Amino acid sequence: MAKKAKQKGTRAPKRGQLARTRLVILDTTADMLASSGYSSLTVEGIAAKCGVARSTIYRHWESVADIAMEAFLRIIGPAPPIPQTGNVRTDLVVNYRRLVDGLANSRWGELLPSMLEASIQDKVFAQLLYKAFDSRRELGRQSLLKGVDRGDLPAETNFEWLLDSITGPIYHRLFFTNRPLDEPGMIEYWVNSAVDGAVNLRRESSVKGKAAAPG
Repeated sequence: MAKKAKQKGTRAPKRGQLARTRLVILDTTADMLASSGYSSLTVEGIAAKCGVARSTIYRHWESVADIAMEAFLRIIGPAPPIPQTGNVRTDLVVNYRRLVDGLANSRWGELLPSMLEASIQDKVFAQLLYKAFDSRRELGRQSLLKGVDRGDLPAETNFEWLLDSITGPIYHRLFFTNRPLDEPGMIEYWVNSAVDGAVNLRRESSVKGKAAAPG
């Protein structure tokens, strides 16, 4: 029994050390991405910066793309809960205020340019990034689905078009115009424009259908 207790005591620090080393590697990778971008990121560079062997890194990750993506996802954190306000417009406003706050005030907004650079240069990373963003986008889809169930939106609403019409202006401001992302009423304007567009498209289609009907 004493021998078993001794073995358990020696294993725990090793597991703890591996976990700490993993976090150091991820934090260092995030720092390197923010300061130098993806093109200069290498396993050798990360290992040297962390003071670990390359074999230590390869024990946890298969490629630079895998390390960079996990570092990015760690900065983003887990997905927030889906809003339950009872109104599709308010749900979307809550979702996109979270996005804007993250882009403007958190570290992951600083890393995003490097992530886009990586998706252009590395096809493997691009697929990882698309999957990660699509997973977060599911919050918006779920809000729209609830809106359809409540009658806030037409059943035939194209969810991707509606979400694109909100996220597009946000990223346009972030990367191309450098205008503030937190102007009062801005998110509400984009959400209302997108939802109104979906509702009005249904009305226009209905009017055209009636006009084309014989009789």
